[in-house]
Order: sequence, then structure tokens, then C-alpha cells
Amino acid sequence: MRLPSANAYLIPRAAAILMRERPRLRVELSELEPPDSFAKLRGAECELVIGFGYVDGDQDAATADMLRVPLLSEQLDLLLPRDHPLADRSTVDLAELAGERWIGGCLRCRDAVTKACAEAGFEPDLACTTDDNLAIQALVGAGLGVALVPRLLLSALHQQGVVAVPLKEPLRRHTAVYTWPDLIQVPVVRAAIDALVSAARLP
Repeated sequence: MRLPSANAYLIPRAAAILMRERPRLRVELSELEPPDSFAKLRGAECELVIGFGYVDGDQDAATADMLRVPLLSEQLDLLLPRDHPLADRSTVDLAELAGERWIGGCLRCRDAVTKACAEAGFEPDLACTTDDNLAIQALVGAGLGVALVPRLLLSALHQQGVVAVPLKEPLRRHTAVYTWPDLIQVPVVRAAIDALVSAARLP
């Protein structure tokens, strides 16, 4: 699954753990959108899929009968231009953003944000959409809109002109690794999952 925060944070740490324990192991990483990523697992073209959702333990037809191992539960923070009137707040109520233009992320993220905004009483005005984290930061920094981004991505916050502010009622994203129940008995698959779990616990 396309999950830039996992590629930037979880995968390197987990791969480093695996390489220390199994230096001859070859790790291959592919980025696909769901349900294609889960179709690869169903077709025995890979052993693990890292995926995310906005309901903890959320399962659908694509992941039916798969084993789900939770990795992370992180909240989404509001990304604002540094000179925004709400930028110095300790928390922000989502309803206060009703008149703002928004920078949307991937389709699943946009759906979650749109639903949260609807619950807060408004429909977000999506100025543009991209699943590129650096582009989202740059667009927000240029004053083209505000965005909700997973806290994990804030470790890669490179734009000086943006600030992250927590929501008063946080929206959370849940990341997990998926495999088949019988595959987890394979030592290298078990080791990879253990490495991902350990990487997710690192500060």
C-alpha cells in the first residue's frame, strides 16, 4: 500500500533491525494502492502488506481472513501557515476551519477528513490534492490551504513556514501489517513482523 510515513519511518527502522539479525536477507518494497496491495498478498506475490485505516481494526472484503497485527495509532494534526491566526493555539476545534481552503491527501485520507469535517458541520473546500508529504507542506507554507497530516509525518517536517497544531477532538489513523495466519509460522515472516512491531515502538 502507498504509505509514505511507513516508508520514511517504519520500513528503514524495521529493515535495519532485520539486517542486524539476518544480514543475508533481501528486503523488497513495492508501493501499491489498495486493493491492489492486498491482491498481491492473496496471489502469493508478497508475504506482508502494511496498510492503514481510520477505524481501529477496520476490516473489509480486501482483508477478509487475513491476520492483522497493529503497529501504530497516531493522531492527525492540523498543518497551518506560520502566520495563520490559529497558528499559536494549543488546540483547534475543527469547526473553526469551516471557511478555509484545504490541501487534501490520498483518497482514503481525503475521505476521512471530509467525514470529520461533515461531523463538524461543514464541507471542506479542497483547493488541491496530493499524496506527496513534501508537496503538502510546501502548499500549506505558501498559504494555499490548510491540511490534516498524521503525526508520524511531522518527523519529516521540512518547511519553515508551517506549524502543526493538535485538534481538540483528535482524528486518529491506525497502521497495521497484514499477512496470512499460516505465513506467520514462517520464521522470516515472523521476524519481519517482529521487526516492524519493534520499529513502531522506537521513539
